[in-house]
Amino acid sequence: MGLFGKDKPSQPTKEKVREWTAKVRQEGRQLERQIRGIEREKQKVELAIKSAAKKKDIDSIKILAREIVQSKKAISKIYAAKAHLTTIENGMNAQLATIRTAGCIQRSTEVMSSMQRLVKVPEIQNTMRELSKEMTRAGIIEEMIEDTFEDIDQEDMEDEVEKEVEAVVNEIIGEPLKRAPTAVNDSLPVVEEPQEEDAEDMSEMQARLQALRS
Repeated sequence: MGLFGKDKPSQPTKEKVREWTAKVRQEGRQLERQIRGIEREKQKVELAIKSAAKKKDIDSIKILAREIVQSKKAISKIYAAKAHLTTIENGMNAQLATIRTAGCIQRSTEVMSSMQRLVKVPEIQNTMRELSKEMTRAGIIEEMIEDTFEDIDQEDMEDEVEKEVEAVVNEIIGEPLKRAPTAVNDSLPVVEEPQEEDAEDMSEMQARLQALRS
């Protein structure tokens, strides 16, 4: 059964298409803010890894490095979403040109494909579902099926995650993870000694990262 019903297609006005385009741009700006927020938190985690390395705290290094890996994956997914938003914006510009020349809209498989992916992006999900309903009624895209909203991406295998963690640690402290406890030296940037509230700050940092990805 379709998610959006089967309303009779109605031709959108140029103003309506422009409204859709504006919403798409707004969602793109929101995603850019998400990326900047994750990048800021990632930089804090990198500093925490250097601090943990100076203390030869390999357990904390592993936990924090996983946070970096997850942050990179989140940023990569958001950039992919931005690319789909660009596809939709270009599709709306094409619709405006078609309305001017032919007085009607055309069905777009490119917009349909991008919509199917964007309705699964938590940060912009609600807006994209609403746009999907309107575009379906207008006949620009076909009615979406509920199954298309299921995220079919699978979690990476544990050994692949470990490889990424190792790469992150090597990038940040300049040594493989398994050598970190004995290889850390004074070449690392100087980090202030941790205060009593450091554990609480680290927990808050991880919570903010999780909130940005959810």
